[in-house]
Amino acid sequence: LGRVNPTRSALPWTAAAVLSLFAIPMPLATAQEAEDSPFAEFVQPDFPFFTQTVDAREFSGELAAGNLAPRGIVIRLGEGLHACYDPDLLRLALLWRETPEGEFLTMDGMGPGSYRMPGRKSGAGQKSLPRPLGEFLTATGLYAGWQSGAPVFEDPREPAPDPAEPGRGPIDANAGRWEGLALGGDDLYLICTVAGTRVVEHLRAFRLGERAGVQRSFRLDAHEKPLTVVLGEGEAVSARCATADVRRVEGRLVATFAPSAEERDHVVVLVPAGMEDAGALAEQLAKPGFDSFEQPSSPRWPEPVVTVGVLSEKAEAYVIDEAPLPVPNPWKRNVRLSGFDFFSKVGRLAACTFDGDVWLADGVADGSREV
Repeated sequence: LGRVNPTRSALPWTAAAVLSLFAIPMPLATAQEAEDSPFAEFVQPDFPFFTQTVDAREFSGELAAGNLAPRGIVIRLGEGLHACYDPDLLRLALLWRETPEGEFLTMDGMGPGSYRMPGRKSGAGQKSLPRPLGEFLTATGLYAGWQSGAPVFEDPREPAPDPAEPGRGPIDANAGRWEGLALGGDDLYLICTVAGTRVVEHLRAFRLGERAGVQRSFRLDAHEKPLTVVLGEGEAVSARCATADVRRVEGRLVATFAPSAEERDHVVVLVPAGMEDAGALAEQLAKPGFDSFEQPSSPRWPEPVVTVGVLSEKAEAYVIDEAPLPVPNPWKRNVRLSGFDFFSKVGRLAACTFDGDVWLADGVADGSREV
């Protein structure tokens, strides 16, 4: 970490949860190096989501044409089911079941691919993107997942200079806007606005005999116009909702919520086709998933990690202090810094990594060696 040295006072840089701005060249890695790596898997087993490009164009078959989510949010639903949410189009891009071995996605992206093998790189273009593994259930195509008024199944965004490039960014903010993720207790919530109306969504899987269903709970603010969510394409799943008009439009399964003068919770249940009358459905429809929405999320990495920096002994006006990364750490996480910023509180900063982790550091102040 470079610093100005007005009187040779110390500005150490270390971290109880992160840090070092030094990039060390690494040799090309092998599969054996992945086995020998001190780091655990890229995806933590107990974490509810991670972000990754998901290429489901072949996996979706003839349905959901062009189904690629450049900024996909991959969500663990339980019961072996997974979902990919596309925050640009506010759509549930894909719903699928993992393989019997528990595999659900090829980890071909640059982040997961090089996480334990630093020399591994991703191929150029769209030929080697992460792809789903397992059984396809349903998907949506390149159109807005939430809409106000009659649904339109066309991409509303302007095409990129290269027509084959699917990464067009978000839809117009007046039509819909991604607001972000929230963790309440151990539950994940997706938050967006649709035509100015806030929508909070919670997803989970539930056991349905030998199969599994998916519950999508929605909390909608008061809205003057009908709001429609596209649930999926194809005939493999059906849907039920006691508070919405569920129907098929041009081969797509949709649910339309009537205008409301107050905030309301809705539950949509997706089940394998032919199991619409299963007795468990009534119970699921009566339980919106917002019990923990206002609850604080417990820290997943509660133990502090303390590192000790090395202060420069030079007397120049500009010196370099070394701040080791918090590795090893109890969670066997790799730490590949991509950015940081300071809080107003002196000595505290937040740092993010190439892999999506965020670390908080205290003690980054003059005279401190430990962070």
